[in-house]
Amino acid sequence: MLATVSPETQKWVLEELIKKDKLDISSITDKKILETAMQLYEKVNYGRAGEIALKLGDKDKAEELFEKQIASYENQEKYGEAGLTALKMGNKHRANLLLEKQFRIYEKADGWSPGSFGYGFALKDAAEFALKLGDKEKALQYYEKSGHYFDEAAQVALSLGKREKAIELYLKDIYGDHHFVKAGDVALDIGDPERAYNFYEEQIKFYESRQTRFGTFTFSYCARVALKMGDNQRAMEYYEKAGEFKFAAEVALKAGKQEEANLLFERQISVYERSRDFSAAAAIAERMNEKDRADNLRELGSLLR
Repeated sequence: MLATVSPETQKWVLEELIKKDKLDISSITDKKILETAMQLYEKVNYGRAGEIALKLGDKDKAEELFEKQIASYENQEKYGEAGLTALKMGNKHRANLLLEKQFRIYEKADGWSPGSFGYGFALKDAAEFALKLGDKEKALQYYEKSGHYFDEAAQVALSLGKREKAIELYLKDIYGDHHFVKAGDVALDIGDPERAYNFYEEQIKFYESRQTRFGTFTFSYCARVALKMGDNQRAMEYYEKAGEFKFAAEVALKAGKQEEANLLFERQISVYERSRDFSAAAAIAERMNEKDRADNLRELGSLLR
């Protein structure tokens, strides 16, 4: 793409792409364009310039640029990023020293006492950096140690195949709105439906105890959990309480209750008609196989538009 324009335009385009962080070095093969890009990057990002030098086969230049990037990161106390740059140089020993220094800073969490949100946030940063390094075990340890990010810890545990650990962590996530149902899903996945059922019951109790917080969503959430439990009647009742009659009707249909489903669909149509949403009402009529009624509702909607 860049090879089709003049050198002056090439430079301008490269400058703009670098500013917007949209330059894909891997797609460029022209040596002159790469050299121009390297020169431009030297002004703003030694690390990226070093990567281009490596691509050009100039190891000495790459090392010089990477050293400058490491020095810049160290001046900013970004020892983790400096360590990642050392890895690009192939210097694992130096990288490990820098990375460990970064983790010690995270663990120290200046000014915050263990258990506080500030301390937890610092360890969350440590966990995310560990994930950046591909060290899931270390990330799991930091998330759990933070005392606040149990949902994230559970997800990492699942990625490591530690499903019992994930259940334990989900249950610790007392601030998570759906922690019992997540634990239940894992229990179901490992073939323990009785424990999953108990977790789902706990989730419903949790939702119902917080109606002032969730509002009508309380009953929608409960309905979804009831469906996981295979309790269609209960799901229908919750959907009705939520005023979501079409969802209640769909559950009734799956349960083979055609007459009850039609009554619920009628209630949904009434809701849509009162809100003057005739196209939505028409869609429900169509779901009931009442094509003429659906056409009339759409026509009415068009006339009133």
